[in-house]
Amino acid sequence: MTFKAWKHWFYHLPWSLRWFVVLVLLRPAIDNFYFLKEISPFLSPLYIVGVLTPFLAIFSLSRLKRPIASSLDIYFKFWSILIILSVIFLLVEDPESLRTLELLFKLTLPVYLYFYLRAFIRSKEDLDGILFTFLYSCILVSVLFLYELIINPIRIEYSRGQERIMGNFADVMNYATYLTFGLLVCGYYYFHPGKNKSFLQKNRNILLVFILGVLMLFKINHVATFVVFLALFGLFFLFLLQRKQVGILFFLMAGGLVLYSFGAGESVTKRVNPLIETDLAVYEGDRAERFLLHGRVGRWQYIFEDYGDNPVAAILLGLPLRLKGPYFGLAISAHNDFIRILLLTGIVGLASYLAILYNLYRKIRYLWQHDRFLGYGALLIVVIYSVTLTPTMYANMLYVVFAIFAYMGLPQRKIISA
Repeated sequence: MTFKAWKHWFYHLPWSLRWFVVLVLLRPAIDNFYFLKEISPFLSPLYIVGVLTPFLAIFSLSRLKRPIASSLDIYFKFWSILIILSVIFLLVEDPESLRTLELLFKLTLPVYLYFYLRAFIRSKEDLDGILFTFLYSCILVSVLFLYELIINPIRIEYSRGQERIMGNFADVMNYATYLTFGLLVCGYYYFHPGKNKSFLQKNRNILLVFILGVLMLFKINHVATFVVFLALFGLFFLFLLQRKQVGILFFLMAGGLVLYSFGAGESVTKRVNPLIETDLAVYEGDRAERFLLHGRVGRWQYIFEDYGDNPVAAILLGLPLRLKGPYFGLAISAHNDFIRILLLTGIVGLASYLAILYNLYRKIRYLWQHDRFLGYGALLIVVIYSVTLTPTMYANMLYVVFAIFAYMGLPQRKIISA
């Protein structure tokens, strides 16, 4: 999709869809005003967007034609019912708390966003429109990163003895999201047929993204993103092997040269070792097991200490049903999305969510190569981040993830014929 084609697509959208495209495009700029919430929540663009988005999505859904139902929708509807049930119980217990109101908007994000995007994504053109919008939004993130890299860091935080450049973002996951999904989307268009690009054009684009990604990777020093980046690179490598392309040689040689020029071996050792030294100490028996994964294992042990003592209904359908706080772990504090979903929607809810992921995997297997790369890549990102983070709580990540999932929810004949 060229910029001209993107503009044509955008201007022919009704306002019930166009507002979301504008939101995706402006999200990096909005995220840079995160700290305005410390002055007042009414001045925070993030809070304003967080409140307006569900209302706009629900209002737009009432004006949009319903999509053809798929098996994916059934699992999502069931999981959504459990999420809404838990949120209702949270409201019943503490209806006047600002924290409860905040949880209301955050916890229901997957519900209204997925079904809105199912109504939005009707064709390959709609998916391409969202993906190109995301790539255009990455321009601001790239400029901000290069400013911090070349001129002066805006904000630095330290984790495990390593510097992290943060910009004005809330946390390192903002850079990580645009890094990983930028690489995924560019890889998708690399494998996309019929683009009429020369060998140099195709390899130049993916190489530039790869170089920028490596630079960002070594500046945000985030272990989970290291793993995701390597997984995406491995997936890209496997798909190149399937095509038996000469481009693989160019890509590997150029990528190796870039890494070598930045002192890859020494740099990786210097930066990665401090990030995993605690885990190595646990494996060697010098530290307790609870210190694994930067102390996350200890957090999970704490969560499960009294989990089995809850009422059967709460275990099956979510802890809010017990009508008794505290509700530690329902949001990002769980640092594991599978555990967070288990606490929020119980064993039944977790099973529903896993069924969604498995259903997606089954659908992806039968698609064209470029669609398979996009689908498998999105699943890899979500699953890997879910081990130590809570990706279903990050809106800017779900904009892309659920757009891809919504596309996979289209009838098989519409995807294969696109």
